[in-house]
Amino acid sequence: MPDHIDALIVQARTNLQAGSKAEEDGDGPGAGKCYNAAVDFLVQAINTMPKDDKRRVPVSKVKEDFEQKVLRLRGHNESQKVHIETIDIKDGDTGFSYSKLFGRCVNESTKCVRVEDPYVRSRGQAIYFGAFCEFLVKNGKNIKLISLKTSEDNKAGGSEILTVLKKSLGTRGISLDIIYGEFHDRQIKFDSGWEVTLGRGLDIYQFVECGAIGFTDYSLRPCKNARIQFFKNT
Repeated sequence: MPDHIDALIVQARTNLQAGSKAEEDGDGPGAGKCYNAAVDFLVQAINTMPKDDKRRVPVSKVKEDFEQKVLRLRGHNESQKVHIETIDIKDGDTGFSYSKLFGRCVNESTKCVRVEDPYVRSRGQAIYFGAFCEFLVKNGKNIKLISLKTSEDNKAGGSEILTVLKKSLGTRGISLDIIYGEFHDRQIKFDSGWEVTLGRGLDIYQFVECGAIGFTDYSLRPCKNARIQFFKNT
C-alpha cells in the first residue's frame, strides 16, 4: 500500500509535470515556482525515509537535478557569473560577522541556499554552520530550504549538532537537506544569484574561551587569514 512518502513523491511529480508544461509555454517564473514546490515535496520525502530506503538515492538525484534547473531558469548560469568583490581578511581582524559578509546575498526573494563544505562534519564547524543558519533565519524571511553538502564522518562530532539543527529549522518551516559526498571546494550558492567561494569555509574565526568577548558575537571575534570571493549571476 502507498505510504506517506509515496504521497509526497506523487505531489512532487504533479508539480514537475506542471513546471514542464509552463516551461514549454515560455513561462519561466511559473515553471520555477512549480519546480520549487516539487523540490520541497522531495525534501520532505527524503527527510521521512529510513536511511536504508531504496528510494532515497533516485529521489535525491531528481531533487538535485531540479534544484539546478531552478537556478538555470532564474538565469543563474555559470557562464554568466561576474566577479563582484574579493575580501581578504587578515589574521586578528575583527568586524566580520556573517551578517556583515553575506547580508547583501539574502533578501525577501531568497528561498534556497546551498552550502558546500566537506568539513562541516566536525563539531566546531557544525557550530559555525549553525550560526550561519541563524543569520539566514534572521535575514531571509522566506527561506524554505537550506542544502548542505559535506563529507560524512560520524566520529568527528558534528552529526549530533546537525541533527538538532535540522529539527530546530523544521519548527520554523525550513528544511535542512544534508547530502554526503567526497569533494574539496567550499562555496555557498544563494538563489538570489549570489555565489561565494570561501577558502576556509565558514571557519574564519579564531578560538576564544567560553565567556570571552567575541564568544557569541562574531563581529567581535578575531579572525584567521581568509579570502572570500563574491560573484553575481546576471
